[in-house]
Amino acid sequence: MKSRISLAVFCSALAILQCPSIFAQSNMDRLFRLDSHLANIQHDAKTKRETRGGLIVGLGILCIGGGAISFSLMTSEENKDIGQVLGSVLVGTGALFTGTGACILAFPKQYELLPRKFSLMPEVTEEDILKKIAKGEVNLQGLSNKARMDRLLGAGAYVVLGTAGLLFLPENTRLYSSATALGMGIITLLIESVPEREAKNYRKWDEGLALDTAQPEMLAFQLLPNGIEFSLKL
Repeated sequence: MKSRISLAVFCSALAILQCPSIFAQSNMDRLFRLDSHLANIQHDAKTKRETRGGLIVGLGILCIGGGAISFSLMTSEENKDIGQVLGSVLVGTGALFTGTGACILAFPKQYELLPRKFSLMPEVTEEDILKKIAKGEVNLQGLSNKARMDRLLGAGAYVVLGTAGLLFLPENTRLYSSATALGMGIITLLIESVPEREAKNYRKWDEGLALDTAQPEMLAFQLLPNGIEFSLKL
């Protein structure tokens, strides 16, 4: 009888000791998911920034090259003035594009900075992990809200341009230009951005985890005359 009671006490203690490890595992899983979602946002923003900045710099270099060609080729008396004006405009436009593209390449936005800061936060102790989780959730939701606002503003700008085109553009280009702008506005309005999708996926996982933890696994046992009966309640 004493051996049965000792075994029951041991099993009960084992079930209790398992709870902190399950809690810690849940926190590490949550931290891993936050890090993954924020890393996806950072990678997407970095790729778009480098692509956009590189294209603008390339366009600027082409304009500067076109200006130099205008200066060098249009040297006759009747073309000299035109060449100087055209070359000056192209070089000035190229310099503006090149400077704008360089600024885009040099200065990342919050979509890259916040995930980078999050990845550098310590996670040595349980308190560090909880603080990092809280910060990551705030960052993820904040970036999602900012991206949604940017998307709505962009869609609104396209709609305004399309409407203005219908009112003020010449008749031969009115329909095409306005339809293009309005179509871009509708597409921008309907397609969610990467930060919005990442935050939504995290919320779905979090809601599923909450449903799972609402009915935790329970290890139960019952002393019987001929031994111990164990049961696992899900």
